[in-house]
Amino acid sequence: MKKNNGSKLVEVYETEEDANGIDVSDLISGYEPVRNKFTTPFVYEVQGYLHATNTPGQRKSIKSLFSYIDEHLLEGDFIEIYSCWDGHEEKEKDDSKDVVINLSTLQYGNHIRLEDLNHLCETFFLNDKQYVLVKK
Repeated sequence: MKKNNGSKLVEVYETEEDANGIDVSDLISGYEPVRNKFTTPFVYEVQGYLHATNTPGQRKSIKSLFSYIDEHLLEGDFIEIYSCWDGHEEKEKDDSKDVVINLSTLQYGNHIRLEDLNHLCETFFLNDKQYVLVKK
């Protein structure tokens, strides 16, 4: 942390990768239409570098997301993820992109058996209008 003009602290990172991760916040009113993509009333916004680029920053954001989920999800529970472009919350999701990830069995979709959580972080990215069910 460094002082900015002597009054505020500004977080400074040594590398671009260090600055990556995720932010979880309450859903703001403009995004309410996205609620119909979920089966539970608990909907939050997650921001991060989660799309397909396969850079160290993207992999760190994905790892942050799944580490958070793995740490907080109880055995037998699930969490839902939905991705869409800003302003497209009312558009229909693309059912062909739906995928299930089971953290207990390390199964990603129907065809990928993962070695560990790191393997998932190297493989996973979010597509537009994609629904992901993560189970434990």
